[in-house]
Amino acid sequence: MGTINDLIKHLDGFSKDLEKLKETKVSIDLDKNDMMQKECPKDNCLAKFLVNVKDWENIFRDEEVFCPTCKESDLAKNFMPSEYLEAVKQQVAKSIKQSWTSRTPIKTDSYKIDVEQPVCNYLYECNTCKSRYRTITEANVCPSCGEAS
Repeated sequence: MGTINDLIKHLDGFSKDLEKLKETKVSIDLDKNDMMQKECPKDNCLAKFLVNVKDWENIFRDEEVFCPTCKESDLAKNFMPSEYLEAVKQQVAKSIKQSWTSRTPIKTDSYKIDVEQPVCNYLYECNTCKSRYRTITEANVCPSCGEAS
């Protein structure tokens, strides 16, 4: 059994580890075409689609991404699929629990998301911005620039 000082020391280390979690890298499995999943953040839509990872980094804008299905736009960060968020939450919760019970540092090096990608049969390359994306149903607009597909 430890002392109050031991507990305070453990809590201090635990707090620092929690702070480090903000900087933890998350790697996402891409499909065979280097595409990653996105999800419309609008509750009345939630359409899933895939975008080329290089296009997401080089063509898409952080300020505005369009849902190819409902045409609504939002910030790029809001298109994170719910499956990805849930996978990270579960991994972080497991790391925190292990850390607390074993009194070891929280795993903060990286987490890996490996979820099943939706089957997207429609492949597009936008004539305007040249971004590449796939959808489950026919697209109405390009998710990068919002131009009609």
